Amino acid sequence: MIALGLLGGCSTLAGFLPTIRVPVPTPCDPPKVEKPAWPVDNLADGSNVFEVARALWAEVELREGYEEKLRAAVDGCRKELEKK
Repeated sequence: MIALGLLGGCSTLAGFLPTIRVPVPTPCDPPKVEKPAWPVDNLADGSNVFEVARALWAEVELREGYEEKLRAAVDGCRKELEKK
């Protein structure tokens, strides 16, 4: 009988306890993006201007793709934070 009285008292306290929500930072571990081999780094010392221009153009294309992968990794972390 006393046990039932004690259990009844605990259930009435549930309405008086406040709920406090505190944001907790969690680390984001994005996937590693491999750095490509840049074409200009592989040019021979005696390369003519056309070979250098072709390598620079290819490097621009590679760099844009690399930056896009980096942005996607960072955006993934941002979306995780926005969900919370």
